[in-house]
Amino acid sequence: MKRSPLYAGLDCLPMGEGCEAYEGYFPSENRTRVLHLNSNNLTDVEGLASLRHVGSQFQLHSNNLTSVQGLRSLREVGSHFRLYGNDLETLDGLGSLTSVGQDFALYSNDLVDISALGNLNEVGRNFYLHNNPRLADLSPLSNLQTLGDSTTIRFDAGIHEREGFVPIQGGALCETSAAAKFDDNTNYATQADVCQ
Repeated sequence: MKRSPLYAGLDCLPMGEGCEAYEGYFPSENRTRVLHLNSNNLTDVEGLASLRHVGSQFQLHSNNLTSVQGLRSLREVGSHFRLYGNDLETLDGLGSLTSVGQDFALYSNDLVDISALGNLNEVGRNFYLHNNPRLADLSPLSNLQTLGDSTTIRFDAGIHEREGFVPIQGGALCETSAAAKFDDNTNYATQADVCQ
């Protein structure tokens, strides 16, 4: 898919300091239908601090993000939430996020701390948190209460053997009906690996 030339090569975000020239092109402060800012040079998203709702797709993948503090107001994404392929160690800033309508993709970062996901209670489809080799504490995912029917779940194989491993302690990911949703490829963990 070809990127819009308006957002090609960004290193700051509309509504953020230094990006005032983009303000006329950016959606209203509290909601937008689609947000695609992938494959740029973004390191933070402070310019999105007032965004609360994305009606469809939210894509910030393949940037150089080291912080998502600017997403502190984001509560709901109606479709895909794709934040993979960045340099994130924590998800501080996602503490208000409660619902993702379809894919939740945070793979291929450098995550160590996902405690900000403690309020996430619904994911409508795929749940991808694999390829985060330092991630060991999965307990914040214990509050996830709803998973969609056609879901694939991916965590790194061997995650349960990492130093400091803390399993998911209940919730939708650990329900008996979710066991078959864990990807059966040997590169990924089973439900028994991640749930207590």
